Amino acid sequence: MPRYARMIVKGEKAVYHAMSRIALDGYPFDDFDKDEFVEIIKKISKLYFVEVLGFCIMGNHFHLLTIVHPENNY
Repeated sequence: MPRYARMIVKGEKAVYHAMSRIALDGYPFDDFDKDEFVEIIKKISKLYFVEVLGFCIMGNHFHLLTIVHPENNY
């Protein structure tokens, strides 16, 4: 069994830190892209029972801190 699988508790909410970095040189996210990304996060979080506690979007990567709620408890 993978080590991370033990962290999942079925039927309970869980907090996750998600991070993604872009492999391109430079800083491809400008202010418009960052605003659009925030709107996408808002829409998707409603679909997947995720509450965004905080985020930081920089020019070449982002961080999200979320609570994932069980479907029947959100």
